[in-house]
Amino acid sequence: MGHGNDDSPALVYSKDSDITHPAPADAFVFCEENMYSIQDGYLEIDSHGGNFPDAPAAYHNNGADFSFADGHVQIHKWANDVIAKQQGGS
Repeated sequence: MGHGNDDSPALVYSKDSDITHPAPADAFVFCEENMYSIQDGYLEIDSHGGNFPDAPAAYHNNGADFSFADGHVQIHKWANDVIAKQQGGS
C-alpha cells in the first residue's frame, strides 16, 4: 500500500490483501460511469474542487451500482441531482 501521485494522500492498493483501511466492506472497487464520460476505463473525481471530470452514473432512479472489495454490491442513490444534470438528465 502506498500513496498515489494524482490525489495525495489517497491510498493505492496493489493487491487485495492491501485493502485494510477502509475495510473491504467499505472500499468500493467498481462504479458505473456516466455513459457520456466513458473514455479511458477509470472514474475520476476531483475531491478538492467537488467536480466530476469522469462522472459516475445516475441510473436506477438517480443512483449507481457500486461493487465493494468484499464482493457485495449496492445501489447508491444520489442525495441531489448534480450527477444526473452532468450526464444530460433532468
